[in-house]
Amino acid sequence: MICSKILTLNKNKFVTRLSQLDDAPNDSGSVEYFNIGYPILDPPTLRGSIVALFRKNFIEKNKDAIVFGSPVDTGGIAFGLFENLDDPLSLVSDCKCDGDKFLSLLNSLKENLTPNDVEKLYQHKISLGAIDVLRNFFSSRVVNLIINNEFNPHSLIFEFSLSNKYLIDAGDVEKLYVPNTLDCQNLFPNFWPDNVKNIIKFNPKYGIENAMQFS
Repeated sequence: MICSKILTLNKNKFVTRLSQLDDAPNDSGSVEYFNIGYPILDPPTLRGSIVALFRKNFIEKNKDAIVFGSPVDTGGIAFGLFENLDDPLSLVSDCKCDGDKFLSLLNSLKENLTPNDVEKLYQHKISLGAIDVLRNFFSSRVVNLIINNEFNPHSLIFEFSLSNKYLIDAGDVEKLYVPNTLDCQNLFPNFWPDNVKNIIKFNPKYGIENAMQFS
């Protein structure tokens, strides 16, 4: 499945990795967060951020680097994006799973969802097909959280984190959406020369929505 990542310029370590594309693990102890499908665009819209959209094999390539996966935005649980939660900390634990289980979940979704339901999943919208699959992997507490928050895209974000062992090369990047106020040649010197066609610039005044819609 396709996945994406929102980059801000304070994410210097990841920007450097994307620029170097040397397929070598970084030397920091930090993790990087991604989500299946597209970034959440509304609300709020992304004005000055870079968005990287990765090809379908990126997550399988990095299966050994997965720290955890979750259908729900676990940070959103901790920081109040969901209302009236009983014991948020234990709910975060219920939502998280290891890399093997997360990949099994994604494979089951690919095998059982219609193309229309997959597109809904990419847009973080609920479908009966996705709920049926999720019931086989998570407790009723997690599934009910998703159902009860069906209009909250953070309830179905399918986030995952990768350790510093993750690998990336130019072939992993499907598209790179960059505000036209930034200098791509300086930001991504090694990615730029051979991958100009994959870089899509947008006017941050109007947000990224139109660029993603028509690219």
